[in-house]
Amino acid sequence: MSTLATALALESMGPNEWRGRADPAYVAAVGMYGGFTAAQLLYAITQEPAAQAQGQPSALTVHFLNRIEPGAELTFRTRTLPSVSKSHGFWQVEVFQAGQDMAAAAATVILTTRREGKGFSDMPAPKAPPPEDLEPFQPPFPYAERTIKYFAQGFPPFNRENTYSLGWSRETSGRAVDAVQLAFLADNFPPRIWFTGADLRPSATMVFSLFILATPEELAAIGDDAVLMEVTGTRGAECLNGTRIGMWSRSGVPLATSEQLNWYK
Repeated sequence: MSTLATALALESMGPNEWRGRADPAYVAAVGMYGGFTAAQLLYAITQEPAAQAQGQPSALTVHFLNRIEPGAELTFRTRTLPSVSKSHGFWQVEVFQAGQDMAAAAATVILTTRREGKGFSDMPAPKAPPPEDLEPFQPPFPYAERTIKYFAQGFPPFNRENTYSLGWSRETSGRAVDAVQLAFLADNFPPRIWFTGADLRPSATMVFSLFILATPEELAAIGDDAVLMEVTGTRGAECLNGTRIGMWSRSGVPLATSEQLNWYK
């Protein structure tokens, strides 16, 4: 079992309740890395037998409500939402730290049963050298020791004319890319507010949405390879900024898109 798989692992505590841990190996600058929390919330839903019968994760929206202390014991509480759809399942999950009644984060998840049908693709992969041709970089935070970045554009992220960046991101423990892994990777990039000045500024994600476009077969074909990420800040004003992310496989398959709203000083 890989390092990330071990960190995400949950123990069933009865119907719709799971116990886990905020692994200190995934700490960011101001608490737990948001991608780890997002991945753990989605993972809790994927462990529910009723959810497994409803298909694959296709959408995840996480609200980061309160700081999660590294090392904290966590309780995940899930529930399905009533729906008349036979093709989609709707779930909610909240995570609580031991001894606290207030949720630290809450998420909604949409599961879908995919069927054959006419499709299209208007999301071509941006041109970037393969990761092997780029210099590897690991940011100076514990969570980043478990991912490698290969920037093609937008690095280092200071004193730039815009907030655009393009590069590869790879989780290093050997866990294969799936929907949970995309949630983990989709928050793994420098805050866009860093691009507007000469130094680091505190920044935190408030809400994070991930829309998974790839089929399960396309995700399985990636293995544990790097994922290409294109990140653009949409606007920053009055201590809020938006961020838009696109993700592709090495073969150019559109994997997912993500939107975030961030707070900064």
